[in-house]
This record gives sequence, structure tokens and C-alpha cells, in this order.
Amino acid sequence: MMVPKAFPKALFSLVPTNPKAHTATSDARNEDRAYKIPDQGTAIAIGFDNLSRAGNAYTLATLGRGHDVDIYVGGSTISKIQCSFEMNLDTSVVMLYDRSTAQTTQVHGENATPLEHTRGPPRRVVIDENLNDVITLGGAAKDLVQFQVLWHRRLAKALAIDTEKKSVVSQSYLDEAAHNPRVARTQSQESETELPSRMETRTHTPKPMQMRYKKLHLLGSGSFGEVFKALDLDSGRFMAVKRMYLRNPRDYDHARKREVETLARIRHPHILEFIHSEGWDIPNADVLIFMELKDGSLGSLLKNKERMGSSQQVQMIARMVFEQMLQALDFLACNNVVHRDVKPDNILYLLPRGDGKFRFQLGDFGLCNPHDNASSNVGTPIFAAPERLSGRQTPKFDVWSLMVTMLWTLHFDSFVTEMERSQESQILPIVMKFVSRSDFSPIGAMAKINPDERASAAQLLARWFNGKGLTTPPMSITPLG
Repeated sequence: MMVPKAFPKALFSLVPTNPKAHTATSDARNEDRAYKIPDQGTAIAIGFDNLSRAGNAYTLATLGRGHDVDIYVGGSTISKIQCSFEMNLDTSVVMLYDRSTAQTTQVHGENATPLEHTRGPPRRVVIDENLNDVITLGGAAKDLVQFQVLWHRRLAKALAIDTEKKSVVSQSYLDEAAHNPRVARTQSQESETELPSRMETRTHTPKPMQMRYKKLHLLGSGSFGEVFKALDLDSGRFMAVKRMYLRNPRDYDHARKREVETLARIRHPHILEFIHSEGWDIPNADVLIFMELKDGSLGSLLKNKERMGSSQQVQMIARMVFEQMLQALDFLACNNVVHRDVKPDNILYLLPRGDGKFRFQLGDFGLCNPHDNASSNVGTPIFAAPERLSGRQTPKFDVWSLMVTMLWTLHFDSFVTEMERSQESQILPIVMKFVSRSDFSPIGAMAKINPDERASAAQLLARWFNGKGLTTPPMSITPLG
């Protein structure tokens, strides 16, 4: 369906499919959003043409019988605010929120994901083309008023998420929303059911129940299984889902469970957010691990010559990686965890969101272990510390790996070229050669062969960043010489 001429910024329309819905769309109070569809009567346009009275830039429209709603829907079983359409500004995904006092909003259709009372509050679900495209409101059977959701493909396509950039809503629309006087107004009286704060549409915590998601496309695969991009239908956020092919009991090994258990108990701004996992206790089922989706890895970023730009830009990104990963490693050390596979491909990033700063997070904890139990020969040889072969691995192991990652970042072309041509026995001499050449001051303290002499993440944070982001108590840190 094309965008109606009267509403060029409409995302979708509500088309009535029963008498009560026709009454609502024909009501004079809704004429500022109404238009005619041949053979289907009057429809209601929802999008950026008529911004909501809700007083924020993410609510597209509210429906109900109250005075301050955007779309009036009558009926004794319709709440003052029955439901709302809200956009997740991080992902451009539209959510339907049930705001009714008796929970009488529901979705239907061939691929419906019902609003469930156990998911919430608030009850909410993604709406999209061919997904939850029939909405019913009010009545004992939740079917008093029924609308078909018809999407306007031209604008919906323009707002689609780019698989690399994960871009958000067009900035011009957000600017328009921020300066629109209808958004700036305050409500004169409190509604029976109040709209949420902005934070409520963004938060998402691990669910004890099964995740509901839409699989979008494959991100990668291997002998372990696959990783794909998915949309969480209960929050509107995008996720990376690792599906592990486990076909017999011996596949449920300690390493895989340890990764999930570690991520589930730790939270840090520079460690990839774990959302949920399921399938462990189902015989012959694949295990699914749901994680926060990022824009890419440091490894892919370094290969993007256009984005990396000048040497000054490389230095700036290197400093951001260094500071943020030190904070992550210090946090892990305080929580008795050794990652054991710190490298560019396992450092993920979010693109700058207005402040010019990348946000980096450490991911892939498949080789992690408590540092009092870390002794196996694991890790990526180029980045693994010399003690990989000695059987004693502490958080200093990760400091070495971060040091090699910094060499990889600062001397990308020459360092990678030499590493790709080298045998495993040549790795350490090459690393030490580049250490001697590097003018990146902290490198020397990180490059000690003996881990007891190597600087800790806490010492480096205290020395180079005035202790910003420390988890270790400052009084317990021995200053670097």
C-alpha cells in the first residue's frame, strides 16, 4: 500500500473491519488523521504527519475514549487510554502497548504473537508487515473494535534498519518531533492509564519464559552452529542469537555452560550484554543464547579504511579501545574471570551516537574460566600470552592479549602482514619487535614475559586514566614505576 497523499509521512494505517471500527474512523474527532480508501471506507493514518499529544518524540498515537487521546474510540469497555503505538528510537521498530485497565487489547493474524498478561507490565508487542497485523480493542472477548494494519511500504522501507549501521529513525523526523509544539505541551490532567517514561521502552531484562523473536538473517556459522540477527518481539530490540547444535548429552560441555553462567551474572558497560538462554534442559534441542547486537567488531572496523581515516583517527580509536577494555578486564579480574580470547574480532562496537565516541564491548566468553582454574592450552595463538603453554593463567593473560590487540590496531598493515606469514614459533619474536618500535607508552608495562612483572588492568587505569572506571579499590593498587 502506498503512502496516502494527504499524509506523506504516514508509516501505516488502521483500516476498520467491523462496524464499531468504522464508527471510530468516521468520528469527527479523528478527522485530522482520516482519509478515504476506495471500497474500504475511512482509514486512520499513523506516522509523523500528526504527532501525538503524549508529549514525547516516540509515541506515534494513543487510542481510547479519553479527552487527550489522539484517536477517539468509543465504547463503555474502552479505557481512557486503551493502547498506544510507540517507536523504539534505537531500532525504528513500532510497538503496540496495551494501556487498558482490563487488558482488552489484542493482536491477531496469520503470524500473531499474542499480548500475554505474563509478559509485562506493560504488555507490549512488535507490529510489522505480516506480523500482528490485526488489532482488536475492548469487549469481554477483546473484539469490540477491530482494525487491519496496512503498512505504507515506501516510508517503511526508508526507515528500515541497515544491517551494517543499524541506523535509527531519520534525523529530520526526530528534529521535527522535538520542535513540534504539540510534543512540547504538557497534559492538563492525569490520565487513567499513564504513558511510560522513555526508559521504559528501552529496558529489557532476561526473561524466565521462552523468548519470542523473528529471525532476520544469518550473521555467521561454524561447526558449533550459527549466529543470526533476530528481532525481540516483546521489546523491539535487535539481538544476536547463537544457536548451538547439540545432539547428544556430551555436547552439553562445561565450557558452553560456563560462558552462559558467566555472562548471566556479570553486568558492565564494556562487556557484551547477555539477554537470555534456553534449550539446556530439553533433550536433543538446540541451545539458543540471546545477546545484544552490535554494529560490528574492532577487527572489521580496522579493515574499513574509509571509516578509520587518518592516523589521528586511528590513534583516537586506539585510545578508546584501550581505556574501555581496561575497564572491562579490571572488572573481570575482580570477579575471578579470565577471558582468554581477547582479540579484535571479540571486541565489538556501537557507532558514535552524536558524541563522536565509539562504545566498545568485550564479547565471546566461550573460553573464559575462573582464574584459579585456568590452565588449558586455549586462545588464539597470535594474541595468547606466553603462559598459555605453562599451565598458569591469571587476569594478566588478558592484559597481554590486549597489548597485542593494541599493536594490531596501531600498526595494522605491517603487523597483520607479518603475522599472517609467520609460523606459530615466530609469533612471540614478532610481537616483541613491534613492542620495541611502538610509541604507545603503556605497551612496555603490558609486554613483560613473566606475568608477575606484567602490569594489571587496574594499574594501567590508575596510571593512564586517573583511575576512571576502576572496579579494584584504588587503595589496593600498587603504582606502576
